[in-house]
Amino acid sequence: MSGATPRADWLLLALRLILAALFLVSGAMKLRDPLFFVFAIGAFKFGFHQGTLTLLAHFIPWVEILCAVALAAGLWTREAAVIVAGSMVVFSAAVVSLLWRDLDVQCPCFGPLRLICTGPMGVCEIVRNLVTAALATVLIRRGAGHLSLDACL
Repeated sequence: MSGATPRADWLLLALRLILAALFLVSGAMKLRDPLFFVFAIGAFKFGFHQGTLTLLAHFIPWVEILCAVALAAGLWTREAAVIVAGSMVVFSAAVVSLLWRDLDVQCPCFGPLRLICTGPMGVCEIVRNLVTAALATVLIRRGAGHLSLDACL
């Protein structure tokens, strides 16, 4: 638990809720159309077997939703933030590989919703992901604050 001031506790709560909302929407949109997500992951052309693509398309959204719930509740906040930050770095690296290989892929991040970025994946997604990772890093360093279940444990 951090030695945060009351104002910092409210800011940490706001940050947790923003990241939780982002990951809840992302996971839920992927679960609404898992077949779209399977095809979107396959478009990265990493050579994954169809079974692996299907597994990822069902696994990733649930991880995002579980992280969202943990962040919203402030339970295992640092652990959830590590997963959020790590996934954002991995997703950014995947987008860099798309750009490097000159592949035109639509972002599967939020299903049919377009959050901030539109069109084929590119620099916008990299910046969005790295900003999200930086925000998660604040929670890794500071913890959830006093307005959390972590503070009660």
